[in-house]
Amino acid sequence: MDSFGEGLKGLGSMKSLRMNFAECVKITDKSLSNFGEGLRRLDFLEYIDLDFTHCRKISNEGLNSISEGLKLLLLLRSIEFKFGYCRKISNEGLANLGQSLKMLSSLQSINFNFRK
Repeated sequence: MDSFGEGLKGLGSMKSLRMNFAECVKITDKSLSNFGEGLRRLDFLEYIDLDFTHCRKISNEGLNSISEGLKLLLLLRSIEFKFGYCRKISNEGLANLGQSLKMLSSLQSINFNFRK
């Protein structure tokens, strides 16, 4: 996944992104950093659904990288994130995510699962 952010480069007109990485033990904060960089290039994205359930190497740092990528997606209407059992994500990471989403005026639906 470390090069995945680069792969998003040519998909700038994509409107919907749904990815399931549940139980992928190799997903790390570095992976999410690259993914967050790639998100910035998806100017027309309206819907995003990401499942990182049981990806235990993910922390607030990785969540912050995704938050930074989301900030620029001004057409985003719906977000669904699953970070269940990602025990390294705390209230601080969730607060940063919330701050990023405040800037998205077109956002209509948010669904988060951070089950511990």
